[in-house]
Amino acid sequence: MGHIPVRIAFVLCLGAVFLNPVTERIEFTNAIPFMFSHYAIFVIGLLLSYRLFRLPPWLAAIGSSIAVFWHLPYTFLLSGVNPFYRIVEELSLGIGGWLVGSSLRWMKSPFKSAMLVIWFVSDTALSILFIISPTLYSRAGGPNSPYLPSQFIILGIAMIFFMNGVIAYIVYQYLRRYRSVLLSEDS
Repeated sequence: MGHIPVRIAFVLCLGAVFLNPVTERIEFTNAIPFMFSHYAIFVIGLLLSYRLFRLPPWLAAIGSSIAVFWHLPYTFLLSGVNPFYRIVEELSLGIGGWLVGSSLRWMKSPFKSAMLVIWFVSDTALSILFIISPTLYSRAGGPNSPYLPSQFIILGIAMIFFMNGVIAYIVYQYLRRYRSVLLSEDS
């Protein structure tokens, strides 16, 4: 996502898919598109700020903390059922992505790699939690949860596939960037 026009087009597509009345309505009854909207909104914030703004690297911790907060069982359900908290959640996830995106360019490579690994581990842990204990999230706010436990099992599996796709993309980009170096070592 290096070129700004491509990045903007991608952001507009994500926004059109996840920030529209039809999808928003579905998200109040189905945890799967709701969770994937979290990814989308965070990525929108990240892409709108990456390499365009410069914030101190420590602000990435605040941005990441916002994402963690909205994935705790109670806050996840609260924003899943209450329109006011949904607005707060979406705005803060976008801001969290913005903080991370504006901080990334100025971080040293090992720290960026560490953040990526922490995200992978955290997301994998959440996926496993959705699969092995779906009632933790479907019943977090009591019996009025609109989300069925089966949705979280499917969501956990979908998140694992998504994460593997992200990892495959990163490996592809790495191999593409360092292909000549890797091939020269084989000779």
